[in-house]
Amino acid sequence: MKTTILKSTCIALLMGSMFSCDVLDVEPLDSYTEDGIFTDANLTESYVTMNYTKPRNGWSRSSLRFVCDESMENFNWAGAWTINTGGMTPDQLGGLNIWSDYYTNIKNCNIFFSNMDKVETIDEPRRSWLIGEATFSELITIWN
Repeated sequence: MKTTILKSTCIALLMGSMFSCDVLDVEPLDSYTEDGIFTDANLTESYVTMNYTKPRNGWSRSSLRFVCDESMENFNWAGAWTINTGGMTPDQLGGLNIWSDYYTNIKNCNIFFSNMDKVETIDEPRRSWLIGEATFSELITIWN
């Protein structure tokens, strides 16, 4: 009985000490953090430029001819088969589900606007240019 209590106490103390360690609190090696992006001028410019790749029309790998009676797409790319069979519903949009990309673009622009003051290595003309690009990117996304 005493050994069970002693083992349980040791295990509890060991587990409790592991929670206080910062072993897992490290910077990621395969991606950039928000603080890392907005302290470097080149990374900030790349962050704004990345938003140009987000807007799309829904027909990324397919074309409109595959969702009509002209032809039949065998591989169901972009959800053409779902549309042809009448299975498209608000939660099953197939290749037309572009909203997550649009909301990601708006979120990225808002993150840029809230962190632009952290970047001290960009001169004023380039700063104005980046703010203009992010504003245009956000507005064109909202307009679509």
